[in-house]
Amino acid sequence: MFSYIRGEDRQPLYLVALNVGKGLSTDDFSVSVNGQRYSRGRVVLNSGDIQTSLEVGNEVILSDVTLSPGDAIVVRLIENVKGEL
Repeated sequence: MFSYIRGEDRQPLYLVALNVGKGLSTDDFSVSVNGQRYSRGRVVLNSGDIQTSLEVGNEVILSDVTLSPGDAIVVRLIENVKGEL
């Protein structure tokens, strides 16, 4: 799995993830950036033939993302509201 967070000051953050391995990979992409916690996001781009839960426009829980070999996604991170974990 190859992944990184991309963003600029005062702009949305994006998770970019690509499974470069030979098998399924399930990973936790939950992250804290500058004191803000992100545990979910919205898919804005994917590599095409991908599971329905990762179709463009779908909201995903970042703690449980599974990608098949060759799958790639770009997810706009959604800030947690106060009280969310």
